[in-house]
Amino acid sequence: MIAAAMATPNPRRYIELAKAGTTIERSIPAGDLVRLGQATVAIGETKATFVFTQSEHGKPEVSARVEAEVSLACQWCLEPKPSALVCEYRAVLATDEAQASDWSVELEGQDGDRENRHLDVLVAGSEFDAIQLVEDELLLALPHQVCGDEGCPDRPQGEYGEYDASEKIDDAPAGPFAALASLKKT
Repeated sequence: MIAAAMATPNPRRYIELAKAGTTIERSIPAGDLVRLGQATVAIGETKATFVFTQSEHGKPEVSARVEAEVSLACQWCLEPKPSALVCEYRAVLATDEAQASDWSVELEGQDGDRENRHLDVLVAGSEFDAIQLVEDELLLALPHQVCGDEGCPDRPQGEYGEYDASEKIDDAPAGPFAALASLKKT
């Protein structure tokens, strides 16, 4: 318990940050991004900028931009390949699941305000935690394929010989059930 208090000597509550219109820029150490570390080969520099504001209804909001350098294993050769991750989002910060649920319903009901209807509601607790605000977004920003189509020498070849689409195969059945119809006749 003491170590956690020492790690954040002056914890700030999201509502205070929003009321003050605070902007926070952080470099996040790779060791703090545990789940991202499990999904990557290595994590390089990670920078985040958080801009806190208060909505017209008094809810704390954050606009965030996160940039991270990671190395991901190639799906073909398993060699590490560098990748730059950039994600931006804007969200309302709820303290617990019940509050998030209430605020989600409330934001969806605001028909006239298109911008807020698509605003995410994140359960973030009450005190500022940069890791909690960025790690899920970075995981979602990971590419599905690391190597490009032609980029990896270990990529399997996709050539299967020549095919002339103009040639018609006479032996092919007329439809998907044609083979069953011929069995029924016998």
